[in-house]
Amino acid sequence: MSDKNRQLEHEIHELEDKLKHSSRSGGDTAKLTAYLHYYKEKYEHAISERDDYHRQITSIEVTVTKKWEAKYHRVMKGNRELKERHRTLKVSYRSTGGHASSSSDSSSSHSD
Repeated sequence: MSDKNRQLEHEIHELEDKLKHSSRSGGDTAKLTAYLHYYKEKYEHAISERDDYHRQITSIEVTVTKKWEAKYHRVMKGNRELKERHRTLKVSYRSTGGHASSSSDSSSSHSD
């Protein structure tokens, strides 16, 4: 898209130069003016298209970022819950004298 924009800009500048040269020498400026107008419209359309694509990309980036952040928070919450469960099981195991306990209530367990 940027190559297309550069090419159109280059063509517009060439036509502007030709138009200036033609008007100084008294040549046919109507034809060059029509070309210049055509390429300016083409360039403006390309710029508009680029801006639309940029807005779409930005929207997609925001959506993807939100999805990944939500996924990250779910995973971290699960990780915290698993760490707490592991800590509870470890304390329960020690407090029962080496016998496994399935209690997940951390308020009933004792720390060493």
